[in-house]
Amino acid sequence: MSLGVIAGQTLFDQYLQFVHDIYVVNLFTAAAAMWLLYDTVLTFPREVSHVWRANWTFSKVLYIILRYICVITMIFYVSVGPSTGFPSSVTAFLGQSIRGDAMLGLRVRALYHGNKNVIVLVTLEYFVTFVTDIVAAVKLANSVHPIPGISDTLPGCTYGTFEANILYLIWIPGLTLSFLALSTLIRTSSLDNRTPFPRLAPLSYLLARDGVMYYCMYLVVSVSSMVIMLVFPGRELAAISEVLAPPVYAIGGCRLYLNLRDADEVMNLGTSKSGDIELKQQSGLVFAHTSSSALANSHSLSTL
Repeated sequence: MSLGVIAGQTLFDQYLQFVHDIYVVNLFTAAAAMWLLYDTVLTFPREVSHVWRANWTFSKVLYIILRYICVITMIFYVSVGPSTGFPSSVTAFLGQSIRGDAMLGLRVRALYHGNKNVIVLVTLEYFVTFVTDIVAAVKLANSVHPIPGISDTLPGCTYGTFEANILYLIWIPGLTLSFLALSTLIRTSSLDNRTPFPRLAPLSYLLARDGVMYYCMYLVVSVSSMVIMLVFPGRELAAISEVLAPPVYAIGGCRLYLNLRDADEVMNLGTSKSGDIELKQQSGLVFAHTSSSALANSHSLSTL
C-alpha cells in the first residue's frame, strides 16, 4: 500500500489518515477474499461435474483461468502484497487484466449465431479494455516508490505519486464493454422470444438473466469506487475497487458458465460435457425444450 500526498495536511495527519484508510481497505480485502473462497467451495460440486469431468473446450479453459487466477490474486492481496517486498507490478497486473466479460461475450456470439460483425465488435472492445487495464496497471505500479529509510525495515511501505484520474482508464472501458455485451444480449433475446421466457425459452432466459446480474455486480463496484474517489480524493480508499474486482469477475463470470450447464443438464441436451454451448451455431443451440414444462418440473436452477 502507498501513502498518498494530501494537500493541507501535516505529515503526521497524513500518516494517521493513511493508517486508517489501510485498515478499512484491509477489511474489504479480507471480506472479498472470504466471499470468493465461500463461492468457490459452494460451487465446487457443480465445478467438478461441469468443468473437470467435461471435455476440454475454450469455455472450460476460460473458466479455470478466471476462477483460479482471481483466487491467486486475492492471496497476493491478503498476504504477499501489503506485507512484503513482492513487486507491486505483479499484483497490479493480475488485478486489472483478468476479467469475466469474455464469458458474457461468448453468449452474445451464441445469440447472434456467430455473426462476424458482432464477433469483431465484441473482440475489438474486449481487446481495447484489456490493453487499457494493462496500461493503467503499469502506470500505477511505476508511480509507487519506497519510503526512504523505512522500506528496508518495513517492506511494503511506499508512497504513491499517481493521478487518481488514471483509474478512469480502467472503469470507463470496462463499463462500456459490459454494457455493450449486455444490451446486445437482451435485445436479441427479447426479439427472438416473445413467449413466456423462463418456461419456453429457458436457455435464452438464463443468458439474459445471468448477464444482467453480472453487469449489475460490476456496475455497483465501479460506480462505488468512482464515488469514493470523488468524495475522498487522494485517499487510499480508492484501492477498495482493486480488491473487490477479482471476486466480482470470478463469481459473476463463473456463474454464467455453471448456470447455463445446469440448464443443459436439466433439459438433457447433452452438450455441456462434449462441447461449448456458447460456441454452438443456431442448429446446435436449443433455446426451448420440446416440452414447455420440462424445465418447470425439474429442480430449480441456481442463481447468482
